[in-house]
Amino acid sequence: MLRKLLVVLLSLTALSGIYANGSQDSGHSNNMVKGEKIDLTVESGQIELDVFLPFGSDFHNGRLTDFKAANPNISIREVEIAGNFDTKLITMAAAGNAPDVFVMGPQNILTFIRHGVLLPLDDYFESSEVVKRTDLLPINEEVFGWSEDGFGEGSIYGFASGWSPDLFMYYNRDLFDKAGVEYPSSDKPMTWSQFRAMLQKLGEKDSSGNWLTYPTVFDFVPIQHLYSYILSNGGSVYTKDGGTCVVADDSRTREAIQAWMDMQIGPDAVIPYFEDPIPQQSSQMFQSGRMAVAFGGSWAVKQYWDKAPGLNWGYAPTPVADNGGENVAMVAGMIGQVISARTRYPNAAWKLFEYLLTEDQQWVAESGMAMPIRRNYLSEMGSDPTLNDHMKSFVKFLGREAETARLFPRSPYIPDTAVDTIFRDNLREVYFGNMNLDAALQKIQTEVNTEIGDWK
Repeated sequence: MLRKLLVVLLSLTALSGIYANGSQDSGHSNNMVKGEKIDLTVESGQIELDVFLPFGSDFHNGRLTDFKAANPNISIREVEIAGNFDTKLITMAAAGNAPDVFVMGPQNILTFIRHGVLLPLDDYFESSEVVKRTDLLPINEEVFGWSEDGFGEGSIYGFASGWSPDLFMYYNRDLFDKAGVEYPSSDKPMTWSQFRAMLQKLGEKDSSGNWLTYPTVFDFVPIQHLYSYILSNGGSVYTKDGGTCVVADDSRTREAIQAWMDMQIGPDAVIPYFEDPIPQQSSQMFQSGRMAVAFGGSWAVKQYWDKAPGLNWGYAPTPVADNGGENVAMVAGMIGQVISARTRYPNAAWKLFEYLLTEDQQWVAESGMAMPIRRNYLSEMGSDPTLNDHMKSFVKFLGREAETARLFPRSPYIPDTAVDTIFRDNLREVYFGNMNLDAALQKIQTEVNTEIGDWK
C-alpha cells in the first residue's frame, strides 16, 4: 500500500510539473551531463537547510557542531517526523516541499528517482575537492546508483551514512573447543558442505532430543540467509531491472534454495527450521553460551562487549556454494542521505554532504555501531591504538567483507516485506510436506509477479 500511494502521489506531482526536469528553483536537471565541472560555491546570504536525519539529538547537537561553526551562514533546521516517516516523506515530496536533505532507504528510492524528486550527484562528486565517488565502497553504488538498466549503474543519488555486512559468522571458541571442532578460517569461506559437516559436530541435546546448545539457527532476517545462498550459487531472484521474479526458472536458484532447506528439513537436517520457536533470539543465546554460531554484522561486536565481555568469540565469512561459489557479504538493509531536487540551496546541501562524508564518517568509524562508507575511514579503523590484536584482525576482516558486499535482491515495484511473506508462506508448505519445492517456487514466482504487476 505504501509504495502504491507513493506512485500515485508522485505521478500526480509529475503531471503538475513540480519536479519536471528536476528542480525549477535551483535550475538543476536530472539530465545533467555526467562529469561536468560545476561551481560549488555556497549560495550567498543566510541559508536555512531543512534536514531530516533521524539520528537523535547527539547528531544534531553534537556531531554537527563543527559544521555549524565552520559555516555560520548555514543554519540547520531539524525536521521532526513522528510515526511512519516513509509515509510523511511521500506526502511532503508530492506537495513539493520535501526537506532539503533527508534519509532514504533502498525500498522507495527508484520511484523518487524516476519522478525527479532526488538531485543527481554525479557532477558534485566530480567537482568536489573533498570526496570523489570512487572514494566510496562499491555497496554504495548498488543502493544509490541507477540507470534504466538497473541498480548499481548510471547516476548516483546519495550515500550510506553507515552500513555493515549483516550475515557473516560469529562463533563461540569455547564451544568449538569442547566439541573438538577446528575453528573456521577468517580468510577463506567454507563451502555449504563444510558448513553442514561442522554443524553436525556442534550442539548438544538432552535425552528427550531437546536442544541444550544449538549449532546455529537462521532466525535473524532468515530470507536474507536464503538470498545469500542464491547469490553465492550464481542464481537470481529477479531480472536485472527488478521487473520480473525468476526463482522458478533459474536452476541455480532452485539448487541454492534446496541446499538451504536441506539444512533445516528432513532426516539429515542439522539445525532447527527457521520458523521453529527457540528460547531466545540467536544473538542472546550466543551471548549466553547456548549457541555455537550466530550470524550478524559489525554492529554485534558492541553488543558482545557490553553484554558478554567474557565471550570468547571468533569470526568467519558466510559459507559459499560448493561449486566455487561467490563470496557474498550480504547486506540486509541500510539507509543513507539524499538531496531534494527542489532545494533552493543545492551547494549548501552538498557542503553538508562533504562534512557527512569526512568528519562524520570518522564518528561512524569510532562508534562501533556501523562501518563507514568511505574506504579510507574503514581502513583507518584498524590503526586505532586502543584495539588489541584480535580486534585489529577483525577490522581487516571487515575490510575484506566490504569488497564482496551485496545488497539483498530487490524489486523497485514491490515491498520487500511482501516478498518475504510470499517466500515464508510457500516454503512453510514444503516444510510440512504439503507441497514439493518445484511447486512452491512456481507459486512464489507467480505470486510475486502478480504483485509486481499490480504495483506497476
